[in-house]
Amino acid sequence: MESYRIGTLIKEFRIRKDISQEELSFDLCAASTLSKIENGEQVPSRKLVEAIFSKLGFDLPAFSVEISDTERKKLRIERKIKEMVANNDYSYGMFLTAYQKLGEITEFEKQFLIFYESLKNKHSGHPLDEILQSEIKALHLTAKSLDLEKLPSEIRLTNIEENIIEEIGENFRKVGKKEDSKRILRFLFEHFLKNKTNEFFNEKCFASCIMNLSTLESDDGNFCELLELSEEGTRLCKKTGSIAHFSDFLIFNSISLFKLGNEAEGIKKLRQALSLLSYTDKEKIPGTILKLKRKFGIDLNSILLPQVNSEFNLNLSISDFTCPKENFQ
Repeated sequence: MESYRIGTLIKEFRIRKDISQEELSFDLCAASTLSKIENGEQVPSRKLVEAIFSKLGFDLPAFSVEISDTERKKLRIERKIKEMVANNDYSYGMFLTAYQKLGEITEFEKQFLIFYESLKNKHSGHPLDEILQSEIKALHLTAKSLDLEKLPSEIRLTNIEENIIEEIGENFRKVGKKEDSKRILRFLFEHFLKNKTNEFFNEKCFASCIMNLSTLESDDGNFCELLELSEEGTRLCKKTGSIAHFSDFLIFNSISLFKLGNEAEGIKKLRQALSLLSYTDKEKIPGTILKLKRKFGIDLNSILLPQVNSEFNLNLSISDFTCPKENFQ
C-alpha cells in the first residue's frame, strides 16, 4: 500500500488510542521520523510498521507498505520459524542462516535472529547464562531504555519484546534467581492485564507468564497471589479455548484454595483438572496426586482417591505413591 496510506492509518489508530508521537515512537525511531511517516513524507520499513502496530495493540493489516522480493523472502522465513516454534520444533537453524544471507540486517531483524537463535540454543542444551545474555541483548536492540532492575509501571511493548521478557523471566527462574524472575514476570503480568482488550493480544505469552509466576508463588507459599494468578489463567483458557495450561491452572487454583482453608472448593477444582487430564494426559494423574501430597501436604488418598479410581478407571492405590520426593520438586 502507498506510504501515505499506511501513515494515515498509523495516525488514525494512534489518535484513537490517545497516544502521542513521542510515546509511540519511543525506542523504535525518532518522533520526527514517525511524523514524516504519518504525513507520507517517508516510507517505513516492514519491520518498523510491524513494531508500530504491535505497540498500538492492533494486528498488522493485510495491506502494508510495498516490499521488495528480498523482504518477501524474509517474511516467509519469519512465518516458517514462528510456525515451527508453535509446534515445538526447534530445528530451524538452516532458516536462520538463509535469513542472514538475504542482505543487510536491520536492528529489528537482528532482534528476531538473536531471539530465535536463543530459543533454538536453549532447546539444544546450551548454558542458560549464555542464553540470558543473548536475550537481554536482543531486548535492548529496540527497548533500549528498559532497565530490568527498575521496571516502569507504564510502557508500551511490541509483541517480540513481550516474548523476550517472558523468556528472560523464565530463564532467571531456571537458574535460581527467583527474585529477579518474579520481578520481571510480575511486571509483564501487570502489563498484560492493562492490555487485555487489545486486538493484537499476546495470549500464549500471557499464559506462559502466568504459569512461571504461579510456580514461583507456589514454591514460596504465597497462596493468595497464587489464587489471583490461577484464576486469571483459567479465565484466559476459557476465553481462548486453549487447553495447553488449563489443567495446570486448575491444579494451582485447587492448591491455593486448600491452603487458604476452602477444601470443598479445592476438591471441586481438582476434580475438574483430573477430568481434563483424563482426556489430554491421563498418565499425568498419579504424579499430580503425589505432587500435591509430597510438595504441598495435600493428601487426597482418603477424600478423593476412591472417586478418582471410579471415575477415571485408574485403579490407583497407596503403593502408587512411593516415588522419591525429589522427582516432584
